[in-house]
Amino acid sequence: MKPSAAASGTLPYVKHYGAYAERVKKFVAASPGAHIWIVGNEMNWDQEWPRYEGTTEEITPERYVQAFRQVRSGIKSLSGHAADQVIPGALGTYGPPTAGGLSFVQYHVRVLELLGQGGLDAIAIHTYTHGPDPALVVDEAHMGPPYEAYHYNFRAYRDYLNA
Repeated sequence: MKPSAAASGTLPYVKHYGAYAERVKKFVAASPGAHIWIVGNEMNWDQEWPRYEGTTEEITPERYVQAFRQVRSGIKSLSGHAADQVIPGALGTYGPPTAGGLSFVQYHVRVLELLGQGGLDAIAIHTYTHGPDPALVVDEAHMGPPYEAYHYNFRAYRDYLNA
């Protein structure tokens, strides 16, 4: 859920996290039958950082977790939604390092560390092949620098899980 149709960024600026969490809570309350919620998308990519007020604000793992906790708490406080699955958004796999220098895997690990045990209900990841050949699903090829330790195709899911 984007901050608004005219806004950019997967989350709003930090100063708007409280209002965003309230807006999400109202959306969930008005969505009967839905019980799985993914908060944000590719937060590690600068193309997803808010910039609608003229300046770009990096969504660091610490900022993301701040927003996620507010949203998750709001959703779970609603009648009939205490058992909902609230899931951190999938990261931009293969994306450039963040302004803080974190790879997509390091960002993933940092978010999980900050959320801690019981701080999330599931994990979402983006992983895919770079072409239509079915053999790419089991391809062991690795990326180029600075990510030569990570898989290039579908097996990138292993890099997330191993971390």
